[in-house]
Amino acid sequence: MEYEPIAGASTNEIAKEIFTLDGVDHELVKKYQPKFLAKGGGQMVYEVPGHPNVVAKVATESLKKIIAWNLDHNEALDSLPEEIEELAKLFLEKEVRRHQQLKKYFGSIHVPNQKQYLIQVPVTPEILNKIYDNNPPVGVEKSWSVMTIQKHVDELANPSKLALVGGYAEK
Repeated sequence: MEYEPIAGASTNEIAKEIFTLDGVDHELVKKYQPKFLAKGGGQMVYEVPGHPNVVAKVATESLKKIIAWNLDHNEALDSLPEEIEELAKLFLEKEVRRHQQLKKYFGSIHVPNQKQYLIQVPVTPEILNKIYDNNPPVGVEKSWSVMTIQKHVDELANPSKLALVGGYAEK
């Protein structure tokens, strides 16, 4: 499915239409009502009403890798096989060490606090079309992915702040 630009709509408005989770029947969506904020650096970033100091970032690459593994091994697309769970745990441990190293090197004031989890997340046909370049697997309504809960960085939204950003910073 190719997306036609909406007359008069900004790129961010179009992205909000694609990545919205409004109306999705999933426990996380019902409980937290995430609102799409941005997509960048391999992350879909959501604000969480009632929690103004955090963002939830869903890693599209881990989502795609788990779906691909399940397809290759004839597993249910929303399953989390033991092999993948073990690899994910190792990845998350490595990420904790990397985050601690960043805080040690740059100082904790310059590195936002975060926690990462392996969690089942809902996906919509629109999200899948976008992250799979209009060639998504069929029948996926939820999958496992790495989700990062991170301190909201207000400075990214302030154009008067001078910042040096390395890697992936989502606005």
